[in-house]
Order: sequence, then C-alpha cells, then structure tokens
Amino acid sequence: MYQNKTGQNKRTSISILAGLSAGGLVENTIMSGISGLSETDAITGTTKSSFNAGIHSEINIKGHVIETGLDYPGFDQSFTYDLPSFNVNGVKDVRFHQLRLPMTYNFSIF
Repeated sequence: MYQNKTGQNKRTSISILAGLSAGGLVENTIMSGISGLSETDAITGTTKSSFNAGIHSEINIKGHVIETGLDYPGFDQSFTYDLPSFNVNGVKDVRFHQLRLPMTYNFSIF
C-alpha cells in the first residue's frame, strides 16, 4: 500500500503499460481429425508482430482494491494453406485489434 508524505495510505494509483512482441509459429501439418484431407494438406500460421498498451487505476477502500482500466492488444497474423485434396491454396492475412475494459477485485486473506 502506498503512503503519502503525511504517512496516510494513498487511496488511488495509476499504472501505464506498453509492449511489443514478434514471432510465434503455429502449424497443423498433420491435419488429424479433419475428414477428406490427404497427408500433403497443410495449414501454417505465423504471428508477425504484436503491440499492446493500457492504463489502469487502482482504488483502495480499506484494504480492498478495485482495479479497472483500458487495454488495447493488437497483432498481425498470416496463414498459408495448401490443400491439394480440395485444389485450394493461398495466404490469408489477419489483423486483430481489441479494446478491453477489465475490472478486478483484490483482497488480502492473510
């Protein structure tokens, strides 16, 4: 718990977050559980880049902390598919963006 200059407990705090990431690989070259596909069928997906940001505020009410804020995650992903069983192949680019309003309630047991 934070204290101000007079020694009293601070009731609110604000935090900012930001981050970048790149990479990540997801493959399904076995294609098990999907009927009508041959062993040469494959789907590969790669996450190219990712960005997230947010701002959170904590409010302390007699040791019970309520945290809320605003979060933004976003990433680009590319899927390559080659399905000779269906005479289909190509690339699908996906851009994912989301705005979230999280809320948590925290309390001390001990």
